[in-house]
Amino acid sequence: MIDLYAWKTPESFKASIMLEELDMNYCVNPVDITHGEQNIPDFRALSPNGEIPVIVDNQSDVDRVFEPGAILIYLAEKAGKLLPPDPIPHYEALAWTFFEASYLKPMTDQMEHFEQETEDSSPKLIERYRDEVLRLLEVLNGRLGFHPYLAGMDYSIADIANYPRTRFAVTALEKAGHQDAIAAMKPLLSWLERVESRPAVQRGINVPTEDTMADVSEEFES
Repeated sequence: MIDLYAWKTPESFKASIMLEELDMNYCVNPVDITHGEQNIPDFRALSPNGEIPVIVDNQSDVDRVFEPGAILIYLAEKAGKLLPPDPIPHYEALAWTFFEASYLKPMTDQMEHFEQETEDSSPKLIERYRDEVLRLLEVLNGRLGFHPYLAGMDYSIADIANYPRTRFAVTALEKAGHQDAIAAMKPLLSWLERVESRPAVQRGINVPTEDTMADVSEEFES
């Protein structure tokens, strides 16, 4: 059994989708980031940076695995699935997984931060991050114009890594008035449809369930 420490965020979805794709038995341990539960010492012992998700594999000598990219690779290697063995697609899968962690995640985080009307927000900064996220989506779109999936012909951890943030970014940019730019990225939109049509993806983006999240929040408020 694998313990998954997560909340309903794009980062956590990577782990929950992967677990669902591999049909692994796992138990969800909600970490209520809205109440700062990620800063509790017991959780920080699992996640030094206080970030979700984290997994604990109770049938392994590995104490815990934190950071979504590491979790995806660990689970793929454990199951022997979703990380192609052949060198070219193997390293393409790794490269696009790290692309998300190095570029798409930080830029979407910054875009969301400055859109929240913080003290340091300004129209210029907001547009700067929107433009950069659009550029990154165009990079993905270019790759998907030649291949159905990011690693090549087959679905892999690269698609799982990029899907939640891409989904979030597309929705945010459309709301911000960039509908035409998004609509022009037809390969990207087709890829999103292919990925989100997968039953495991649909299950994974509902972890933790709304009822579970409500129960955890009520504990903090009582």
